[in-house]
Amino acid sequence: MVETAIRSGIKRKHRAGVASWLHLVRVHSRIAQQERALLAAYGLTVAQFDVLSHLATVDGVSQTELASRLLVTKGNVGGLIDRLERDGLVERQHDPEDRRSYCLYLTDAGRQAFEAAAPELEALISEQFAALAPGEQREFLRLLARLDRSLGR
Repeated sequence: MVETAIRSGIKRKHRAGVASWLHLVRVHSRIAQQERALLAAYGLTVAQFDVLSHLATVDGVSQTELASRLLVTKGNVGGLIDRLERDGLVERQHDPEDRRSYCLYLTDAGRQAFEAAAPELEALISEQFAALAPGEQREFLRLLARLDRSLGR
């Protein structure tokens, strides 16, 4: 795919960036496919796991705050929370400071689901990055973080 893109007329000054992007997309797709399969074994989607992981870290956030942290719209989070609440993994409680809002909390079942899946997912991702030596992983992280920050402007 990368060689095809390079041979297809990408200007020389753009080749490294485009080739890097194509590799990043392929790596993401491969990791995401395995992530989806692993989480499905726990009855979770990636989006559901993302919510559980955020609530496991910061219990009691609003839907608006959660949407901001997940980089999605409040409406998307609403439907997701409805399903997680229906499945007994998350509960809404009125915000004591604003009765129009709800705070989101993991239920015991939600915490158990997260605690069961998280170590397996961490091990999978660690295994996938094992092709890079520890120093290379740190350098890769440093470079990706710098790129992420530059795009966040």
